[in-house]
Amino acid sequence: MRPVDSRSPISRIEPLRTGAFRLDGGGMFGLIPKTMWSQWTEADAHNRIALATRSPSSPSIRATSRMSCSRTSTSTTPPA
Repeated sequence: MRPVDSRSPISRIEPLRTGAFRLDGGGMFGLIPKTMWSQWTEADAHNRIALATRSPSSPSIRATSRMSCSRTSTSTTPPA
């Protein structure tokens, strides 16, 4: 974890793991041969590699996201 600039309202950022999925290793590494990228990550029988999705988390980001996700009431009455 690396501290953010002291002028920033965010004091720290921690990644939240929000999901996992598998994609074709050849598609992800392009022209790099499998013998090279397989030393870095393990592929399954279908040459898929495990990947993760992450989202930044900090107290001020969580507060902002809660406020932006709040619903506003709207009238469901059809126009006359």
